[in-house]
Amino acid sequence: MTAQEAQLKRKSPPMAMMTQSIALEHVSIAARIAAVFSKANDAWQQRRTIALLESLSDHELNDIGLSRGNIAQAVRGDL
Repeated sequence: MTAQEAQLKRKSPPMAMMTQSIALEHVSIAARIAAVFSKANDAWQQRRTIALLESLSDHELNDIGLSRGNIAQAVRGDL
């Protein structure tokens, strides 16, 4: 048993539950922040990929099976 666990056992049950609840709120907030950053990173990667593909010539796009009109769909996985 860690010192923190022992300290929680010594606290009154409502206080221990409140401490655990606060800890879970911090985890939840951290998870939400991580999710926001992850979504922002995914969106940035998609925009970067779209820009790269749009810089290719029509011939190069045709070589990889794309046309200019379906670049965004291909990047987002809608094809």
